[in-house]
Amino acid sequence: MHAIWTGNISFGLVSIPVKLVSAIKTQEKEHFSLFCEEHQVPVHYKRWCEKGEHDVPWDEVMKGMEVGHNKYYLFTKEKLDSLKPHKTETIEIEGFYPHEEIRTYWIDKHYFLLPGATTAAKPYRLLYEALLDTEQVALARFVMHEREHLAAIKAVDGSRALFLTTLHYVDEIASLEGAPEIREAVKLEAGELALAKEIISKHAKKHIELNRYKDHFAEKLEHLAHGKKVKVEAEPERPAHKSLMDALEASVKAAKAAREAEM
Repeated sequence: MHAIWTGNISFGLVSIPVKLVSAIKTQEKEHFSLFCEEHQVPVHYKRWCEKGEHDVPWDEVMKGMEVGHNKYYLFTKEKLDSLKPHKTETIEIEGFYPHEEIRTYWIDKHYFLLPGATTAAKPYRLLYEALLDTEQVALARFVMHEREHLAAIKAVDGSRALFLTTLHYVDEIASLEGAPEIREAVKLEAGELALAKEIISKHAKKHIELNRYKDHFAEKLEHLAHGKKVKVEAEPERPAHKSLMDALEASVKAAKAAREAEM
């Protein structure tokens, strides 16, 4: 597996050689190129200077930050380079926290953290087992792609692998304080919550079989592009119900019928 970062985890005074491998295939399955409708040739983008009316080569492009209406502070490449974090080869663990402390909406990107050398096998397994037994997540910092990242490291049960997830900083997360849709309390009618729980219980399963689920859109695009027939199915109509309670009761009946059909 291709490593996108190599270095060490600092665990107390123990240094563990590791390599970072993407846990997600980043290549888009439905990659499109852009074409002109009239001439059916690829469309290209230009870096155009409106004042000088000419193309701008990459080595003459500067980056600017807006500081006011139509006002920008321009950065030279040298200035930007001087501000970037210094590259390090260490993932510094700053603390350990319960799993539930990591909120889902903090999560950014996912990686496998694997042993980076044969000498790492024992200390790597030691950290894995310690995190698994204590049900803790390590909060850490490291520099990758010229940016300092905040990350959570956890042991994936049954895989014998450490899993690293980069996290968003607090100023990157939207606040729900200005969402009036969820501020007011809603009163539930008697029996509605019980029926909702019953629907969940009838559809509940112990394990997720991820290989059962496919990206049907990408599959159809692939088939069509290679001259295969694609069946376009109409969206099924959903029956209208007079009330939430009627919809819940109908859902319970449908779930029961589906469960009986599987037996």
